[in-house]
Amino acid sequence: MHRSVMQWAEEHFDPAECENKKVLEVGSRNVNGSLRPLIQPHAREYVGTDIVAGEGVDLLLNAVGLEDRFGVEHFDLVVCTEALEHISEPFRAIWNMKAVLRLRGIIYLTTRSPGFLKHDFPSDYYRFTIEDLEHLFRGFEVLSLQSDPDYPGVFLKARKVKPHYEDSVSCPLRPVT
Repeated sequence: MHRSVMQWAEEHFDPAECENKKVLEVGSRNVNGSLRPLIQPHAREYVGTDIVAGEGVDLLLNAVGLEDRFGVEHFDLVVCTEALEHISEPFRAIWNMKAVLRLRGIIYLTTRSPGFLKHDFPSDYYRFTIEDLEHLFRGFEVLSLQSDPDYPGVFLKARKVKPHYEDSVSCPLRPVT
């Protein structure tokens, strides 16, 4: 994780958002930093999911299977940092993240934008813009949405204010070239 991601999260994180609550981290394998040490001490339950075992991974699970595994509105906070561009079906993954998040729950999502170099780990598929995340989370109350000040990327903090099924999750894909 880039230092700018951690700085943004530290500026926007409020421990009350997860105090004695359930937290899900999607793409939780700690490759180069994690928000887990910032968030987990405040949470009642913290579950890290990824498709590859490693530090920070509690459960091997593809992001498109979150709703099947946990059911609807199971978590109070969802964290997905620097993973969305590595998911082959990002819209299904977003749908699932929205589904498992409770009404009034918070999502922290960071991802890379066009112009960021390809970085397979294990793969690298897409890039997202601020406009993409505005569109994908239009049924949410956006609390923070900004470009990464250091590298091409986008940071989103948003609150779920409508049931997930009232949204569609389509936007133009920007494959990595």
